[in-house]
This record gives sequence, structure tokens and C-alpha cells, in this order.
Amino acid sequence: MNILGHAYIATQAVSGNRELLIIGSLLPETAPFIANNPFAYDEIHEGGERLFRFLLKNYPQKQDLALGMIAHSCKSGADGWNKKIEKYTGEQKGELLKEIAEASRVNLRAAESRLHNFLWWGMDFLILQNYPKFVKEIDQTLIGVDVEEIARLLSECFKKDSKEVLKIFKILFEKIYKVKDLSSVAGLARTWARQAAGLPEKDKVDVKKVTKLVEKTAILLKKDFSYILNLIIEETKKNIDLFFQ
Repeated sequence: MNILGHAYIATQAVSGNRELLIIGSLLPETAPFIANNPFAYDEIHEGGERLFRFLLKNYPQKQDLALGMIAHSCKSGADGWNKKIEKYTGEQKGELLKEIAEASRVNLRAAESRLHNFLWWGMDFLILQNYPKFVKEIDQTLIGVDVEEIARLLSECFKKDSKEVLKIFKILFEKIYKVKDLSSVAGLARTWARQAAGLPEKDKVDVKKVTKLVEKTAILLKKDFSYILNLIIEETKKNIDLFFQ
């Protein structure tokens, strides 16, 4: 999943503070897209359970921040579907990989690791088309996010330098995510260009080519769009419900 998808899954799988769920669902995107991340992958991407226990004990009113992170994770959330989504490429997989490599100026091996990202951008485009009011809700959440407070909570929980944590969250919420780019497929492509530039391969994304690719993957997934979303929501909800048993 990408920005719209992760936020949508979190708010549909969990009943709670929607702003915290949305913000929490986006925090794991700092790995691997931001260099010099003070968090290990297991902390910022898969560490939602640790954050949940910490917040439940110290700041219970903020626990939905952790539940948003969990809803993003590979272990319990939407990213557990990263390989499953690839089956929807069918016979077009080879062609898509070549187009990803060309659009991102990476080799085919790297393109294969990006395949799920491009499919999720297709899902994001479908969310934009089908749930525009929800996208507006994400806009308002991003405008009002208290980056300093989020950084304080995460640095306290994981015992990290607060300045380093604040730095990466400012990059995420102020440089990578821009409200103006959430209202169009070209804007989603620009968002990906900013994200992918932080990968080890430093992808040099051609926005026009990526825009066409996102439109292509959206067409590929359109028939199964609601089915896929509902499956991910159902599985994520079941996994998160275990934290309250």
C-alpha cells in the first residue's frame, strides 16, 4: 500500500481517532525511503506492538497512533499483501517490469522489488476516484499533523535522539507528502518520485511515464478493487483485535 491505501485500511480496520490512525499508518513509510533513519526497520515498520504497549501505559489517549502503525505492517497489516497483490499482474508482469525499469531508471532486478509499489499506486488512484471525501480527510490530517509531538512520542518509546526523529518525520510530512499532490494521478506519481529518490538505488523517476504506469495498474486492478480492499481490511482487523484479547 501507499499513502491513500495505508490510511484507508487503518481507518476501516480500526475504530478510533482517525487522525492518529492515519498518521500512524504513514510513519512506517520512513523505512526504507529516508536515508540515515534513526529507527531500525523492525522498530519503525514492524514495531507497532512495542509502541502500543508504551502508549497504553503512558499515553493511553494516543494508542491509535500505534494501531495505525500495526495496520501498515507486514506482520499484521496491509504490507502482508505486498507479494499477494503481484498475482494480479498475470501475463502482464514481464511488460510491467520493463516499464518500471524504464520509468525509474533502474535495472530489472530493482524493478521487480518495486512492482508491488506500482500496483499499490494503482490502488491509490482507485481510492482517489472512488473515495474523494476520504482523500480530503487525509489532506486535513496532513495539514494539522503535530510533527513535534509525534517525534517526541516515538523517540521516547524507542529511546532515540529526538532531533534525529524530528528530522525524518519532517521530511516525510513536509517534503515527501504534499497535499496538492493527493488530488490527481500525476500528483501521486510526483509523490512516488520524491519517495523513491531516497531508496538505495536513488531512482530517477520520470513522472510522465509513472503517471501512465499508475493508470495502467489501476485498470488492471479495477475489477478486483473492492474485493482486495475488503480482504485486507478483514485480515488486518482480525490481527489487531488480538491486541485486545
